[in-house]
Amino acid sequence: MTMSEHQTVSPFDRALGELVGLNEVTHTAPTTKVTANIVGAQTFIVQTFRRVDVGDTIFLQYVSGDNDKPIRISIPPAVADVIARQREALTTKSRKRGALKAVETRKESGQDVGAALRRPEVRKRALAARKRKAAERKARKARKGGGQ
Repeated sequence: MTMSEHQTVSPFDRALGELVGLNEVTHTAPTTKVTANIVGAQTFIVQTFRRVDVGDTIFLQYVSGDNDKPIRISIPPAVADVIARQREALTTKSRKRGALKAVETRKESGQDVGAALRRPEVRKRALAARKRKAAERKARKARKGGGQ
């Protein structure tokens, strides 16, 4: 191959080529999602590859309805982890808001929302769950190298 032929391989193709066919890699089938809005249709093709001890690499291809050249990017494992953490954080916030709203609704309907927590066996289970979760957080932090 000549030097110019080497330069025509995009970073997307290079990253994809490094993962395809490896034994320690599993992947999803490409998923195509077409969205339409006032501006026009947009097509997204997403495929995720998971490499053992490395993480998930996401391949994203985007095509707008203007027959533009497709935009193709590979999202490295570190960035994919950030996206996953942010999604989990939003899910946690949404669940907390829903739980608070449920408590408010029960209070408005006259229910005694704190009755269960006054029972000793419930308090004991809650304390055990808090301790277990704290130990899990500490172990996760230690595995990531942040346990000091």
